[in-house]
Amino acid sequence: MSKVKKILAVVLSMAMIMGMSITSFAADKATITIKNAGENATFQYVQVIKANPAKSPTGWEFTSSDIEGYYKAAFNDSDAQSVIKKLIDSTKGEGNYANAIKTALDSVLQNETLSTAVVSPIEVSEAGVYAIKGTETGYNYSSMAAYVSFDYNVDGSQNGVTNTSVEAKRVPTTVTKNADDKDKVVSVGRSEGFTIDGVVPYIPATDENKFYAFRDTITGATYDVEKEGTNAGKLAVKVTVGTEPEKTYYADVNGNSFVLNLISLINADNSNANQSITLKYNATVTDVHVHNEVIVGDGTSDGTPIYGSDSSDLYTGKITLTKKGEGTTVLANAGFNVTKGSDAALLKFTQDKDKNDADIAGSYTYDPNGEVTEIFTKADGTVVINGLDVGIYHFTEKTAPEGYSVNTKPADATLEVTGNDGVATGIIDATTSMADTKLSSLPSTGGIGTTIFTIGGCAIMIIAAFLYFRSRKKEQ
Repeated sequence: MSKVKKILAVVLSMAMIMGMSITSFAADKATITIKNAGENATFQYVQVIKANPAKSPTGWEFTSSDIEGYYKAAFNDSDAQSVIKKLIDSTKGEGNYANAIKTALDSVLQNETLSTAVVSPIEVSEAGVYAIKGTETGYNYSSMAAYVSFDYNVDGSQNGVTNTSVEAKRVPTTVTKNADDKDKVVSVGRSEGFTIDGVVPYIPATDENKFYAFRDTITGATYDVEKEGTNAGKLAVKVTVGTEPEKTYYADVNGNSFVLNLISLINADNSNANQSITLKYNATVTDVHVHNEVIVGDGTSDGTPIYGSDSSDLYTGKITLTKKGEGTTVLANAGFNVTKGSDAALLKFTQDKDKNDADIAGSYTYDPNGEVTEIFTKADGTVVINGLDVGIYHFTEKTAPEGYSVNTKPADATLEVTGNDGVATGIIDATTSMADTKLSSLPSTGGIGTTIFTIGGCAIMIIAAFLYFRSRKKEQ
């Protein structure tokens, strides 16, 4: 019986020790709760400051020399303890270090190895400062810092770490860029409308470097700038915020890009924050493929690299006609006029050129201001026309190759978008062909054929005359 009691005592002691250990372990963990985070947000973190009461005047030190370097550079201070002192002062509302802190945090989160992605709350085991990066589809998060302090016993001795929280600052990044043409196929020379939809971000009033602008870049088209007046050379951009009336702004165009500064929409009380915003403008297509992209923000506001970005593409169509002779023969130098649909007006083209600005045989691009109305096949019997919109095109032969007759029946080709819900994802194309008939061989004028007929005719006339005079002579 005594042995059983001893065993029970040992088991009970072990249970008590384990219970105490569990309590102690629990006290060594703390959580960082991210407030205002989205349901699908994840977070990565790295500790930047740790406790060192024995060796540091402030009782704290940076966790690595690299991180220490980021903070020294941001604060323009060569002494690490001096930087930490400024960080402590900032928590008391002393000193204006908001921008330096943001710069340091951005550098840390961009360059240091971070933890694996976790959801809030974040669990840590050491007191100190943690840099936190938030990620969520459709949103940008400001760089965050959380301070985890020590927990203390009644007698003032340290007892693990305490839970804390940090307020997340996030702004929507939902920006969409679209051309107004639904099937995304246009012709060269056409003025096309473009639309940008987004959300006005929330930018704290305390941010000293507020920036809210749309940077738009386009290739394969030119902006339809104002031709005259006080805004000549500028692009008219129509802007609608929420339910407010549409307002026209004028943006400076630099090459194939413009920047529209809308910082005026970020007012002190942020009354426009989270309101929808729509921008509209026009550009004229100049090439067979148009690429257009927009980026909102430049990274100086609230630690946000951008407030959203998107791109849109437009395409044109091309048609290849092959001119054929007998059998497998292909014919060069066949000339055609081209019309579209029921319109009898001849389409105009420009001759395509290579990188050395030399004409490319058999290749043309539609140009409403072009000078070419008759296009010609090259040595392989083909002619290609580019820069076309969807529709039915008619090729009418005007010049036949040497030795062939003109085919009076036009060849047709249809450009259309198939698949992908009727939206083009690249240049669309179509093919057609036309055959010519070889001319028949005829006798040469004044050749042997004419001579035979002449001699025969003369012989008949002589015989007829001989018979006539002989008959008269017998009558007499």
